[in-house]
Amino acid sequence: MGSIGPYGFSEISMVFLFHPLASFIVPLVVACVLCPALRRLFPDLAWFTGKSKGAWVVQVYLVLSFVSVLGMNSGGPANLTMNLAVVLVLLLVLSRLARSALSCSDARPIVVFSRWGFVGLSIYLVLLYGVTYVFLRPQGLPSAPVQLLTFIFYALVIAGLWLHRRREPMPGTAVQVETRESSLVRILFALILGLALVLSVFTGTPVLLIPVVVSFVIWTPLGFLLTAVALVSGVGERMTPARGHRD
Repeated sequence: MGSIGPYGFSEISMVFLFHPLASFIVPLVVACVLCPALRRLFPDLAWFTGKSKGAWVVQVYLVLSFVSVLGMNSGGPANLTMNLAVVLVLLLVLSRLARSALSCSDARPIVVFSRWGFVGLSIYLVLLYGVTYVFLRPQGLPSAPVQLLTFIFYALVIAGLWLHRRREPMPGTAVQVETRESSLVRILFALILGLALVLSVFTGTPVLLIPVVVSFVIWTPLGFLLTAVALVSGVGERMTPARGHRD
């Protein structure tokens, strides 16, 4: 699909929007629905499961986008069916094990690493990338200038996280999770899995390749925009005198 400078076009598209959205924001939205206390920390995410036209458009687009990518990467209907069976069993087991944590009044431990947990995560990432490049794909190590530019991207992300102040939970009475939202999450999840299973028949054909390419083209400018908005918001928050939790 070409490149943007030294980076693959599809890869940088996924890094700046798809992965932040699919791996962090959407799961956090779902977690807030499953654990209402968590919404006290992230009240703005309630918009994703809201009733507005904008929320509806985003919901439809996410389903279509996820379905095409999942169908393309499925490996065919049989492989996807086996993976979905494992996923559903894991969800059933984890939903039972997580009941006490999801019903707690302080939901911060669900999404916040402890100091030692963060150290362990950092060590894991260093070992992961070190082992990957040194032993598995030494030929995949980019040139020094590209590595430096990549570290600059990491520095921007770290700066963005540092700029945003620590948020205190909102009062419990200020946030609500409607029964409709839980039903909506289940419906969207079922739609994504069901439609992806249908489209997995067309793996490797233009039927799936075209919408995936279109998604990559859309993700790229939106990803850079998301990054810029987050950084500007962080700067604005840092320059504003602290006054507790802001909506």
